[in-house]
Amino acid sequence: MINSPVVLEVLGQLVPEALHADAWAVCNGAGWRFVKASDDGEQAPGWRMNLAEVPEFDALWKAAKPLCERLAGRGLRVLRQYACASTDGLACGTHPDDGRPGCFTLLYFPMPQWRAEWQGETTFLNGSGAVLRSVLPQPNQGVFLDSRIAHVDAAPSTAGAELRVTVIFHLEPADESGVGAGGKVDAGAGAGGVRWEEVVEARRGPVHTFRVRIAAGEIAARSAARLVEIGGSLRIPGFRHGQIPMELLSERYGERAQEEVMLALHREVTDALLAQGSLPLTLEDDTSAAPGEVVLRLTATHLPALQEPRPETWSLERWEADGSVIREAGLDPTQVERLLLERLTAQVLDQLDEDYVFPVAEILISRERQMLQRVVEASWNSEDVSPEERSALGEDLKGIAERRVRLGAVVAELARRHRLAPATDPALESKVIAWLLSRANVTTRPVTTRELLAFFGP
Repeated sequence: MINSPVVLEVLGQLVPEALHADAWAVCNGAGWRFVKASDDGEQAPGWRMNLAEVPEFDALWKAAKPLCERLAGRGLRVLRQYACASTDGLACGTHPDDGRPGCFTLLYFPMPQWRAEWQGETTFLNGSGAVLRSVLPQPNQGVFLDSRIAHVDAAPSTAGAELRVTVIFHLEPADESGVGAGGKVDAGAGAGGVRWEEVVEARRGPVHTFRVRIAAGEIAARSAARLVEIGGSLRIPGFRHGQIPMELLSERYGERAQEEVMLALHREVTDALLAQGSLPLTLEDDTSAAPGEVVLRLTATHLPALQEPRPETWSLERWEADGSVIREAGLDPTQVERLLLERLTAQVLDQLDEDYVFPVAEILISRERQMLQRVVEASWNSEDVSPEERSALGEDLKGIAERRVRLGAVVAELARRHRLAPATDPALESKVIAWLLSRANVTTRPVTTRELLAFFGP
């Protein structure tokens, strides 16, 4: 925890207004994904957007860099940059950004307006949990801080608040050795603190495998900090509040603190290495770790590495039904129009299914299959369905679930890549389908009454 003086500065009107407007245009567009809460409740749910190699934010950092380096007293480089967003009811848990001395965080608020009654302040805490400062978001405002300072973002109020967006730049010293050929970061302790080693080991198409080495000092420092946090919430007879000896805390709560640190490290590694839109496959402990250190092996389907679609090579058929055919079939025109569009959409999805084949984590397939099974079983009379039929249904739905997860990821990636719609847009899929259809080879032909009736079924 931090007991010495630290950097915590609020920076008003951080960049020129043109950069501020460009930043908001990006944050107000496509590319958001929703991150669910962790099982242990430490990670709150919320929206995230990866901003790596986004020109508008590269330019924003270039403009803010001289001031940040002057405050830090050294050169800085960006470790990663992304945005978080929340609406009412979505609050962020208390957390520091990095436990290494010499690392800093730049928070930036890109919103064009923010009213005091919308709340959503960021509160910064010292090592004892006391409030250092509370900052209400303001347009084009930054906050530059030592990355070891714990902070928490309050949810915006229900009083008509707009989306609360925070852009985060994780920064580390630019003048320290450690980054070598091949993208390797040397592990070990030094003047700049414990370092992580991140090595891209293999790439098989969109499937990337990483190894992350975390030195023992990092684990020990985080475990000790977690013990201090636990001690601050305890009441033990014979000891004043906040004055419980570390030896006693370690004896009683050391195992719990280390387990919580490891869970947090797993989440942090995933967030640090997975680009926007990637699907995790596995995250496992690697047995090659030296005594005291941790090595994690991460495999993911990296969706930004997927090839571009080639709809101009597709041959699709659009049915058109004139009024006389619809009347002869005795069907509702609105229903016919909707179902013929669904038929064309199904052709597009079949093409995507054929063009994009990559592995999907079993846990994602299982969750989707369970959801589908609940929907199907809700329409059944449970007394008429045997256990064998339920089991067969589960197997049938597994393939459907895998396809839904995979194609959903592809559609979301295309929307992000080409800025077709924000991730929160309910019409995201239809906008992507329309974009693909505008580039596909689509032949239109009249549908006969017999074909129409056969398509609609009995």
